[in-house]
Amino acid sequence: MEETEGIVLRSFDVRETSKLAVFYTRDFGVLKGLAKGARKKQKYFGSSLELFSHDYISFYKSRNSEVHLIGKCEQKNFYIGIRENILKSSFATYWMEIVQELIQDQDEKIFDFLLACLSYLEKEPNLPSLLLPFFELNLLRLAGYGPVLTNCVSCKKEPVSYKFSPLLGGIICPDCHNKDTRSIDILPNTIALMKILIKTQIETLARISVVPKLLGQVKGVIHYYLFHSIGKRPKSLQFVEEIMKAKILTEASYLTAP
Repeated sequence: MEETEGIVLRSFDVRETSKLAVFYTRDFGVLKGLAKGARKKQKYFGSSLELFSHDYISFYKSRNSEVHLIGKCEQKNFYIGIRENILKSSFATYWMEIVQELIQDQDEKIFDFLLACLSYLEKEPNLPSLLLPFFELNLLRLAGYGPVLTNCVSCKKEPVSYKFSPLLGGIICPDCHNKDTRSIDILPNTIALMKILIKTQIETLARISVVPKLLGQVKGVIHYYLFHSIGKRPKSLQFVEEIMKAKILTEASYLTAP
């Protein structure tokens, strides 16, 4: 029997009594596990197979399948503070989706990064406007996707004007624009903010102030790069955007009320 820590990226019902869960684990990377009878044996699994739960997992490794048999799953953190807040819950759901799409291999730095971000999301009463781009950009970086922001990713020169190439994975100079026709314009301030997001720790994220226009540009560039990297637009992002829009409208209505 193998043992590891894992974060639930996805789970769904199988047959009448069982569940299939996809974990990102500290020791094995992405792990698919079948919990037989999980829907009946609540005393064995409880809520440990719920989305973004942090668990200790014991499992029997299959020799012939990518789906392993879960023997025991003990919950370490359910993140109740996230689940009780619809905005936080939408963030965590989105994070789990892009982790599953972007990451497969074991990487302890990625695992610890996920735990740090979930812990921050759980405890922080006011979410910084840069939290989503911070998570997306640093997950891309940890997954080995860069991006290169100091010089042209193609010819290595320091450009006098900038475009961002999702195909090449960084900024490109005017001489190299033809190497990626889908490259987009990017401003120096946007590059500078992306560099800051890569260097900063999540605990100090709230100290970074940013004007709405720059925030929009950073989000746009990172999303463009993320969607290219995973090959699609994540389904759960639309729900995140709807919740954020509703929150903004509610706050604006409150501020303008007589």
